[in-house]
Amino acid sequence: MVFYIRFLKPPTIVNNGKANKARIAVKALITITTDLGDDFYQNDIDLRVILSIAPLTEKARGETVKMTITWKKGFRTLRVEIPIEHTAVSRLAQLQLSSNVDTEADLLQPNKMPEVVNAWSGIHSVSTLSNTIRKVERRFLLENGHMLRISEETGESIARHIWDAGVALIAYIGNVLRSSSEGESWTSHVRRQPSSRSLNVLELGSGVGIVGIGCAQLMPFSNVLLTDLPEAMDILEYNISRAQPAESSALSSAVLDWGVDLPATFAKQPYDLLLVSDCTYNPDRIPALVHTLFALTSLSETTDILISMKVRHPSEALFFDLMSDTGFVIVEKVTLVLPDNYRSCNGETLETVQIYIFRLMGFASRR
Repeated sequence: MVFYIRFLKPPTIVNNGKANKARIAVKALITITTDLGDDFYQNDIDLRVILSIAPLTEKARGETVKMTITWKKGFRTLRVEIPIEHTAVSRLAQLQLSSNVDTEADLLQPNKMPEVVNAWSGIHSVSTLSNTIRKVERRFLLENGHMLRISEETGESIARHIWDAGVALIAYIGNVLRSSSEGESWTSHVRRQPSSRSLNVLELGSGVGIVGIGCAQLMPFSNVLLTDLPEAMDILEYNISRAQPAESSALSSAVLDWGVDLPATFAKQPYDLLLVSDCTYNPDRIPALVHTLFALTSLSETTDILISMKVRHPSEALFFDLMSDTGFVIVEKVTLVLPDNYRSCNGETLETVQIYIFRLMGFASRR
């Protein structure tokens, strides 16, 4: 499984000394846990801590404080404390924690997905680091060499975090687009680009936006629309604002609730590709999800649906039953094995992410 370095408490400037003898440091509380926060990293691992401090003047050089800390098997949290000079208090800083030495980003490939995903704090004034700072950044190097930067919230809430199936789906898409193989049928849309029109892509349940934004950075000549409920819009739009789409591609966002009639703006637009990642964990929402997928695919005979899921409960089988009953067929299935050194060493079964390509039955037979 994939584990994530998380800031349970954002980096904060503290003075541990007395008034006449200051001992200034940047402190943080971290954990290494799964996407749902239901398990902790089970091996010993050294973490590289890098604190970058901006220069005093434009002509001066910045400072970098580096240290190594060790996460031990059995840990649930780990405190980080980095001493800094008093002169650094008013300057900008970035705190990086990684399982690799001085890495710029996590490599994202189906057979090389990171076991421990690194974390970068936002760039803030060290003197204002406080519990009001709620974002942490993830950086992934895509197959086309572009960097995908996604921010998520600090803390233990899972609502606005990256999930494993999203990481796996982007690794899969990047690998397929880089390959010369014609085996994956959904890529026929992409391989026809550029054409008389852009590729229209819509993602349901975008969350922090890793899948939709990743697609826009991988696919030229694409219009990618990311959708979710109103409470997800702030973090989603923040990540969109910092994205770097591929040539002639564009990103946008919109509120879309499942299970209701499609708003007019959606009903008028045929989509080439629908993306869904880790959206079947709540069986109560599965009927509404299938209803919305049917409404969107009914607009075009050539719509493909890419579903990425890490099955967590038997109740998720309802999704496949309802998709079949609605007239969808699985035209392809791919299984990606998630890295896990602990399970590998102990001979345990490794977790997987399944990626399915669905089409409406009548439309699938016409290709």
